[in-house]
Amino acid sequence: MNKVEMSQIERIPKVELHVHLEGTLGIDRIRSLAQQAGQYPPKPFEELFQFSSLAEFLATLDWMFSLIRTEEQVREIARDFAVYARTQNLIYVEVTVNPSHWHLSFDTLFLTLQDEFDKACTKGGPDIRILPSIARSDSMQSAMELVQWCIGSQLPRIVGLSIDGDERLGSFNGRFAPAFALALEHGIPGTAHAGESSSASGVTEALSLLGVKRIDHGVRAIERSDLVTRLASQDVTLNICVSSNCSLLYPGIDHHPLKLLMESGVPCTLNTDDPAVMGISLNEELQKVSNYFGFDEAQIIKFQLTAIDAAFCQNSTQLELRERLHAGVSPANLAVLQ
Repeated sequence: MNKVEMSQIERIPKVELHVHLEGTLGIDRIRSLAQQAGQYPPKPFEELFQFSSLAEFLATLDWMFSLIRTEEQVREIARDFAVYARTQNLIYVEVTVNPSHWHLSFDTLFLTLQDEFDKACTKGGPDIRILPSIARSDSMQSAMELVQWCIGSQLPRIVGLSIDGDERLGSFNGRFAPAFALALEHGIPGTAHAGESSSASGVTEALSLLGVKRIDHGVRAIERSDLVTRLASQDVTLNICVSSNCSLLYPGIDHHPLKLLMESGVPCTLNTDDPAVMGISLNEELQKVSNYFGFDEAQIIKFQLTAIDAAFCQNSTQLELRERLHAGVSPANLAVLQ
């Protein structure tokens, strides 16, 4: 089996739809924030990203983001992410940002991110859009406040609404259905984390109660053939993160259902989820997954096309992304784009 070389992956323009800004902070940045705040980590820095459960990971995130006190710190994190995205040849990213982790106002958080991502794009960097995210532990009131703020702000970089968190404590999709309905009424589509910490039923709930058109993770849909058929027939895209799934859900990549889902006709994209936490970049993830499953360069390009089709941006932006992808692939793979 031919291996996909890193040089092949690096030159492909890419689109990522499932990455959390909270999961992009490296240890050096966290250490600096802790020193500024005069705080000590819950465990040694070198062990900070070692988790035994999703709950432990989320608690660590809460500690990390309690360190952020100023607008300038938000700017530094935004600039760090823009630099990282550029190293991966990302041309478009929808980054999930959950304000429940940040002890900042919506204005301070989202207006600052908007400004920094605008600057990065103007300088030739990636087009970074924002998916504000509800935590499943949030109240209905706080979820509605987030959606109402997004509607009122009309920030052009806010293109969708997300929901994340540990579903083993409950999905609470019914609680958040009004927030997703309000967002959609105002042209803000939804995506939901489901089918990882929840069973396949979490995916069904997210589709039926939240009205989302994409699912982040969604891998446990493989447990129900009728659901797989529904995903395929309705073109519901799963934004899959193989390394992340194998850190808490599956014992290894040989247990991951990515290829089975693809063979069933389910649209799938490849993403990192939390690249700094997982210790893997998007390019590395693409190489690792492709070489294990036997994907060639053409298939990696197809993943980017699927991501463009599923992106929450305007049709004109999708067309521009296709043109940039077309310009960046080798002549041998141009047929993939036809």
